[in-house]
Amino acid sequence: MSVGVLAALAGCCANNVCDCQDARADALTLRFRVSENPVANPGSFAPTDVDTVYLLRFALPLPGDSGRIPHDSVRLVRPAAQAANPFIINNNAPFSPVPGRKLDRYAYTVFVRLLGSPQDKAGRKSYKLTDITLRGKLDGTGCCTCYRNTTKTAALNKQRYDLTEKDDRQPVPLELTQ
Repeated sequence: MSVGVLAALAGCCANNVCDCQDARADALTLRFRVSENPVANPGSFAPTDVDTVYLLRFALPLPGDSGRIPHDSVRLVRPAAQAANPFIINNNAPFSPVPGRKLDRYAYTVFVRLLGSPQDKAGRKSYKLTDITLRGKLDGTGCCTCYRNTTKTAALNKQRYDLTEKDDRQPVPLELTQ
């Protein structure tokens, strides 16, 4: 290619705004079923039961790993008024990223301590998030190429869910119930 053609292409790309919105393409969206009256709405949590969420991340073994990799933990504290809002597990949130590992190279435990319960395992409600599968591709033409997730599945307490976003790119939340 001549210098003139390269300069013309560079000028074209410089004027092209590329808004991929792909930072959360692989993210898993989770949401608790919340009700002000959980007794009347079976499977629901009271907002105060899920205003604090604990996440544990367990690294799956990779070829070349030596020894046991310690797990990570995060506590999400939210106002009770936001307890029904979804939260995400992504490659870089709420845990710090680890080079060479995406969120599908981990298993997760999500748990809450139910209000009025003793601070032991009997007072917890927990969920195992395992067998996460992520696939994607680079999509675009010319100057703008973006990552697009094409497959996103996970098992919640051994039940498999398809969480792949459709054309509108709206997250498909995984609902956590009592």
